[in-house]
Amino acid sequence: MASALNWFPDSLYNSCIFVVVSHYGIFQKDLRICPKSLQFDVYYKLYSQGLLCQLGFEFYHLEIFERLLTMKGKRHLLHHCFQVLMDHGAQTAFQLAKAYSQRCAVTLTASEDQRFNTIKLGLSLGGFLSDAGWFPESERVIVSCLKLCKEKDDTKHWVMALAAYLRLLHVRNTYCKFKEAEETHVEAQKYILALKASDQPVNLAGIYAQFSVLFFVAVITAYMWSLQAIKELHSGLSPKTIVDVLRQAAKTCVVKREFRKAEFLIKQALRTARVNFDHKHPKVAETLLDYGFYLLNVDSINKSVKVYQSLLMKKPFIQLFLQ
Repeated sequence: MASALNWFPDSLYNSCIFVVVSHYGIFQKDLRICPKSLQFDVYYKLYSQGLLCQLGFEFYHLEIFERLLTMKGKRHLLHHCFQVLMDHGAQTAFQLAKAYSQRCAVTLTASEDQRFNTIKLGLSLGGFLSDAGWFPESERVIVSCLKLCKEKDDTKHWVMALAAYLRLLHVRNTYCKFKEAEETHVEAQKYILALKASDQPVNLAGIYAQFSVLFFVAVITAYMWSLQAIKELHSGLSPKTIVDVLRQAAKTCVVKREFRKAEFLIKQALRTARVNFDHKHPKVAETLLDYGFYLLNVDSINKSVKVYQSLLMKKPFIQLFLQ
């Protein structure tokens, strides 16, 4: 006879998470030495139960947030936690940027390993804040990171500096700080020339795509940089970089009215995003926005509306738009 039970007990793991959150004051310090996956699940439970004061206190600590940034596959959930704190009035972005700048000042006299770890954290934190839309704080983090890169004059630090310039140029382009972005463009080109002269292998697809974004109003120049970016693409690059390069190239093709090329490029970006990212990932939403831009320009109004509606309903089902 089939069971008539309408309730099933939760997993032991989830029950333990609930107990820890219910008695958070007792377990708070011990939690910091637990595996980062467990730590993240507890923090997400704090978020889901509306315990924002406790969550905000933890996120103020740079060493805690540093661990959370390394969590794979949960970046969109971290964005949810972060944004609700900012909406609540917390100064989380400002505090993290301030803490990172202070760490950079201390790291100037630290070992080489500590220096590289701090630089990597700056690139990761600056990218996260940029993705979240907190551009002034992201810019502060990346500028501090860039200063640390410039303290040493060798190829390893040049590569790191170029990665920082890529993120800084993205922030300044998006935040419409075009004068500063042009200065960043000039400085980045010096590092590109130095790396090419040293025969140091480095991929320039991402930075060329940002050059294209900067010169988007000057269509020919933007198109040229997009072509340069595409030439630098290969399968070893991160999916994020590949998607960004394809998106920017598609937009420049739309402006040049080369719609067949634009369609090919934006659909390649959609396929790459579908394969590599969860449907809730911000990169999926950004790619669909650009697809909607393409559809508007080829007068596919109904399809464009469907794309934007899927984003508004937070259900960006890419497979519907690849048929």
